[in-house]
Amino acid sequence: MSGWIACSACAQSGAAASYWFKQWVGSPSLDGHSMETYIKGRYGTWGDDLFVRKFGDQTWARHIEFSMNFLWNAPKTKQANGAYVVQAIEFDARMLIGDFKYLFGTQCNYGHGTWDIWSNTGRYWQHTSIPCQKWGPNTWHKVTWYFTIDNTHKYLHYAALRVDGRDYNVDRWVAAGAVPYNKEFLIQFEQDTDYNGDP
Repeated sequence: MSGWIACSACAQSGAAASYWFKQWVGSPSLDGHSMETYIKGRYGTWGDDLFVRKFGDQTWARHIEFSMNFLWNAPKTKQANGAYVVQAIEFDARMLIGDFKYLFGTQCNYGHGTWDIWSNTGRYWQHTSIPCQKWGPNTWHKVTWYFTIDNTHKYLHYAALRVDGRDYNVDRWVAAGAVPYNKEFLIQFEQDTDYNGDP
């Protein structure tokens, strides 16, 4: 769909990267309307970019299913030393309900080898026991996250994860964070390069 925006500085980690995206790509695509994204960092710094789609006020919702199909197609997948050229791939959903932010931050952490979830109050990544798949190139993959919101007690629930048809029970509750008053829902994904800034 249209309406995506992108930036590097708002990823809030690493250095500004060279990045772009192009919509309505016919091939490769599953439905004739894919979006192509690109990132390249600088040597000696992590490079991050963020792609965001806002949906406005959806505060009536308490259950979120966030699903994305993607094809990893980098010029190379590993450095000469065998390390992957990607540090992490992040899939997030964020709901702002009044004075609270329910940020469902998730990442496939290549560096640690696990799926991580975000602590809204502590502002750090928490490792899970779910392995990060470290996807190879030229194959379509599908990631689906299942989330719920407890707006009464101000908690968000990472319920479950499905990766390429395999289900994982997450069942982790995290406190929501306090923010200035707003009502908004958005999804986003982030590409994080390795320390060499490989594209």
